[in-house]
Amino acid sequence: MRDLNFFINPHAKRQQTPIARIMLISIAVTIVIIAGITYYLFDQTIKLSKVIGELEAKLSESSFVVARAELDLIKQKIAIIDQYDQSLNEIDAYLLNKTRLDLKTINLITESIPTTVTYNLISATNSEMTLEVISIEDQAKAQLLHNLKATDLFSNVEMQSSSLIEDDAADPNNRILVVNCTFKEVEAK
Repeated sequence: MRDLNFFINPHAKRQQTPIARIMLISIAVTIVIIAGITYYLFDQTIKLSKVIGELEAKLSESSFVVARAELDLIKQKIAIIDQYDQSLNEIDAYLLNKTRLDLKTINLITESIPTTVTYNLISATNSEMTLEVISIEDQAKAQLLHNLKATDLFSNVEMQSSSLIEDDAADPNNRILVVNCTFKEVEAK
């Protein structure tokens, strides 16, 4: 059973507890913050929409359209050049693996040339090599042929021609010798 209190004024305001006040204030502050953030984001959206519209207008100008077409053409050319470069690198790698004239072979050939002989030209394919040298002595010619055969790189070494140099400034005893050498067949290991 409830006791009746006849001394309470029923029209008087009830006092709120401190926790209820804090909750009301925090709800009000939260609503104000959410409204502020919503207003800020809406304002930024409008500003960015204007900037996007301006950029789209600039991009649709004829000068940008032409520049974009040129850029696309340049990108296509670069792609073609990259494919070409890749193909050349593959060919280069293949040739480096297949060539018979590596640095070791060239050094061996150079060491076989006598000191009294100077060479003008070395021309080589995968099967043969041609040397064009200048010599004063006939003995150096024979020594060159002997040294090239001794390298064990060639199956055949022969003198193709021997002629005097027709230059007035050159020594009258200088001879141009052309030596043709055939590489030995390489056996698979």
